[in-house]
Amino acid sequence: MTSKGKYGLPLTAIATLAFGFCALRQPLAVLLIAGFALLAEGDEWLNRQAVQAVLLSVAYAIAALVGGWVFGGLARLFGGISFYRAQDAMISVGAVLDTLLYIGLIVLCLLAIVRVLRGQDAALPLLAKMADGDFAAALAKKVPAPPVAPAAPVQATTAAAPPPAAAEPQAAPDSGHLCPSCGAPLHENAQFCTECGAKTN
Repeated sequence: MTSKGKYGLPLTAIATLAFGFCALRQPLAVLLIAGFALLAEGDEWLNRQAVQAVLLSVAYAIAALVGGWVFGGLARLFGGISFYRAQDAMISVGAVLDTLLYIGLIVLCLLAIVRVLRGQDAALPLLAKMADGDFAAALAKKVPAPPVAPAAPVQATTAAAPPPAAAEPQAAPDSGHLCPSCGAPLHENAQFCTECGAKTN
């Protein structure tokens, strides 16, 4: 971040003015400063601060407007039916809400001004993401990721043992002798039968 802009004005001073006018509830002044920052200066850091100041002004104005409509409308409703205690209660609640909103605005503006004077980003909750143009991420609720199902246990697959090789047939003996006991063919000059063990001679 550069300390001074194109016109020699300190960028931190411009950002501080934007948040200062926001705290004073001067949205028109905030818009003018933001327009100067965006169109004339063109500094990326200053643009982020100016946009956050504008968004903060708009958010406060909308919240105050909605609160005034709700509690002011209820007060008029109760006054129309001559329920004056409820009317006074709605007026009091509306005033308290407006005060709390203004206190919140001042606190956020002071935090932003302190950070800006240090050369840091204002980093306002939600508004900082909106200043980057990421409105969906700022407004989306953080949904916890679904639990991951444990993987099914892998069963050890044993390879099927190959069928035993067929026994190779024994070569027929050269001679035509047969065992006198079991009839198995005998090798030449065999003294005993290899099948039953009987003596051949």
